[in-house]
Parts: sequence; structure tokens; C-alpha cells
Amino acid sequence: MLIGANEDNEWSIRGYFLKGFYLDEPLTVYKKHEGQVTKENIGGKINNQIRCLDYIIHKNISLISRDKHALIFRLQQLGHLCILGKEYSQAVYYFKKALRNDPFNPKSIALYAIGRFSPFLYKFIARLGDAVRL
Repeated sequence: MLIGANEDNEWSIRGYFLKGFYLDEPLTVYKKHEGQVTKENIGGKINNQIRCLDYIIHKNISLISRDKHALIFRLQQLGHLCILGKEYSQAVYYFKKALRNDPFNPKSIALYAIGRFSPFLYKFIARLGDAVRL
């Protein structure tokens, strides 16, 4: 599968777990372009984003499983993408998987509850968080 726009997720997973190298110079230049997937233009591209990130997680599961928090973060990330793509039942699925990996994680509990019972509230909270960060 072509991972397309998720190469940064692939590299961050591999870089985090395959420690032992360090370069003191940039290897790439990050450039924004019209076709880039952002919150503003996510539209029909979201399903591809979800499939790609799910693939990357499964492809690197032996690495990610070493760190419970890294796995939970990626599952929450997938759930968030699903909410943005209005795939609410799929979002609940990923939030539930995150919760199973750490039943006492407050963020996982909140995401699961909000995703399960009120996806619109989840989107409101996400927008509020964006506004606060500005």
C-alpha cells in the first residue's frame, strides 16, 4: 500500500523506536501545497488518511507495542480522524481499542465516552482546543 501523505507518521514511529542515530541537519524541507490534507480541506481525502494510518500502525505493530503510550496515541489519532470524517462508529472502535490498552487513562476514557455518546460535542471540544492554542 502506498502510504502517501502519512510518511511523517511512518518516520515518527520508526524514529522513535529505532533509536541510536542522530543527524544534526535537516534531510527534508516541509512545504505546504494546495493538494495537502489539512483541517480546512480534509473532505473526501479523510478515508484515505484513515486507511493509511491504520496500515502504518499494523505494519509497525511490533515496534509500537513496545510502548503502550505510543500505541494509545496512534489509536486516539485514528479515532480523531474518523470523527473528522464523520465515521463515528469507526472512531468509537479506535477509542475503545485505546481504552483497552490502558483502562485508567483519563484521555482515553473521555474520548471514548464523547465519541460514543456525542460526536458533535467532540468536534466542538476539538475546535475549542484549536481556538485556545492560537
